[in-house]
Amino acid sequence: MKICKLSLVLCLLVTPQARAFVCTRTNSMSDHTGAIAGASLSWFSRRVPYAINDQGTLRIPMSQSLATLRAAFLVWQNLQLEPSLRDSCSVRGDTDLTFVETDSPTSVDWVGYNYLDPQHNTNVLIFRDHDWPHPSNAGDVIALTTTTFSLFSGEIVDADIEFNSAKFAFSAVAAPGLTQTDLLNTAVHEVGHFLGLSHCSEGLCGNGEVMEPTSFEGEVSKRLLKCDDLAGIVFKYPRGRANGYCEGAVTQACGHCAPPLTILRRPTVEISGRDPGRGPNCTSASAGPAGCMLASVMVWRRRSRKQTG
Repeated sequence: MKICKLSLVLCLLVTPQARAFVCTRTNSMSDHTGAIAGASLSWFSRRVPYAINDQGTLRIPMSQSLATLRAAFLVWQNLQLEPSLRDSCSVRGDTDLTFVETDSPTSVDWVGYNYLDPQHNTNVLIFRDHDWPHPSNAGDVIALTTTTFSLFSGEIVDADIEFNSAKFAFSAVAAPGLTQTDLLNTAVHEVGHFLGLSHCSEGLCGNGEVMEPTSFEGEVSKRLLKCDDLAGIVFKYPRGRANGYCEGAVTQACGHCAPPLTILRRPTVEISGRDPGRGPNCTSASAGPAGCMLASVMVWRRRSRKQTG
């Protein structure tokens, strides 16, 4: 059986209920103390647009792929919790996040922020049926989310999701014994990265959380949120209140959700490199106003059935 390893920097969270959600930070590399550095990534508007590329995928009828990708956003917007957890989940709170589909299907087929025409920037979801444009570990990466953000404030200005349908057979139908890759299961996880959530730790999660770092072919447990996923999204984007950040020390207790940094100089544009074994990095590039790009990849590896978790 193939097992999926979601390659992004891992850090831990411990709350009184041992919550495991983690915020993605602007600097995915460790600083001199060994800690992850930088502000946490967040949208500064609660109304977030997205578009789906009009080419779809040959593996799934267009109507099904559109419906599935739209459903993935609604899982987070409507806080769709696993039914079996509704009585036991102690998380309280709500979010006013709203996803707005624009220009969909769209002909936009490239990822990244539109610096030349920011008002027409597109947060695009796209299948790569023929050529995976990221040659490093092309056979291992099932999906990749690229975010562009301010290096100082952590504000996300663009997020794009690519599905490696050239290598992986996606399915929009959950069925017993399915050996294909469930599209909704994958998309809900990637939308978590789209929102600025990182992976939880294998030491704290392992109950099918959307943001846990492993998966397997045919898995559907990530189609709905678990308590830790719910805790993360209502902390980051609480209804009627400002984005959530750690108050005081940036610790495991608040998901390492560091607040925006004070801007003392003109931001620089940094383009991320990608370390398939550890996750994305940011490396220096030319000066500019927007910030940094970060790629969150879903990587597969082979394990025995007993190691699926």
